[in-house]
Amino acid sequence: MYRLIIILLLILNAFMIHKLIWTPSGVLNYLEINESYLELEQRNNALIEENRELSRQIMALREDDDYLMEAVRREMRYVKDNEVLYFFSP
Repeated sequence: MYRLIIILLLILNAFMIHKLIWTPSGVLNYLEINESYLELEQRNNALIEENRELSRQIMALREDDDYLMEAVRREMRYVKDNEVLYFFSP
């Protein structure tokens, strides 16, 4: 009688361990989801910082005429009168 109970309890334990570790609600799946979450959180923080930097640039372009002129000269290669623009190959 005791052997039967012990065998049933061992089978129940094996089933519970299997369910705890390898099922979609198990530990392994949780670790994968947690890793994905941390990667997405890092990416989100990087995008937030990039968004802040772009917002700073937009505000500077709207309010600072010197910054605007420098950006136009840099991005569009605008030159003033009597200036020469040289391009050097890398």
